[in-house]
Amino acid sequence: MQRDYRGDNLAMYFPQDDQPSRIEFHPARGGATFWIYMIQSNDGIVFSDGKLTCGQKYASERVREWLKHCKERRDKPAFRFAQ
Repeated sequence: MQRDYRGDNLAMYFPQDDQPSRIEFHPARGGATFWIYMIQSNDGIVFSDGKLTCGQKYASERVREWLKHCKERRDKPAFRFAQ
């Protein structure tokens, strides 16, 4: 992703913990937009905004933690610089 996301909540939109909705990315202004409607694993569906599952929304605890981590990194980016 080539964009500076500080203060730009529209660049990366994550669902709220209590209401799964699509995950949305805008990598470059005026460029393509990417949406994630569903994530599957070998065990089954781990995230769905309902679009592909007849309106049934779901986010596993593991996915919710991952999305929370992504949102925190977007809001407060941290980088490991070499010594």
